[in-house]
Amino acid sequence: MELDIALNPALADFFRQFEESSPTRQFEYVDHTFGTADADRDIRTILRPTNPDDLDYVLVRADRSTNIYHDQSATRKVWGKGYVILRSSAANAVCKILLTVRRD
Repeated sequence: MELDIALNPALADFFRQFEESSPTRQFEYVDHTFGTADADRDIRTILRPTNPDDLDYVLVRADRSTNIYHDQSATRKVWGKGYVILRSSAANAVCKILLTVRRD
């Protein structure tokens, strides 16, 4: 949601500089349960990176010890618009993941 409000010039300049200094231009928190360990899972996202490789992920919280990762082998599934494919090292891990898109 974007508000259309008038800011004094100094405050408007502060917000502009803050936004430009951010290493990301989009972000989304996603909750996901990984049923099977070390298996590809499609995770839906509203983010639309120009290049799928500009999308990064960070495990924010999990209900058990796990690592979140993506397959990097030559036969890996390619990420597409609206989804990423990740794996969890633990079965049945309930996770909150932060997805971000790097600035161009």
